[in-house]
Amino acid sequence: MWNFGMHDRAHANRPVFGKIRYMCADGLRRKFRNHINEYVNINYRRAGRTLELNNHDQSKTTKVSQDFEPKIKKICTTVKK
Repeated sequence: MWNFGMHDRAHANRPVFGKIRYMCADGLRRKFRNHINEYVNINYRRAGRTLELNNHDQSKTTKVSQDFEPKIKKICTTVKK
């Protein structure tokens, strides 16, 4: 019955958002990691602004993107006798 909303519950109230589901910036980066830089660049360009990031934001973005890079599998090189 979960697909009919039988167990749905309202989200807790938050300032500004009300009952709308909140998603933090790190969650957005993880969910849209392939498109977020393109989206930001396009909209800043449309608004006639330049994007200025401080070092804290860049290091945090780099860390998040590194966490989700495809991992390379190590090949076992033991010799069977």
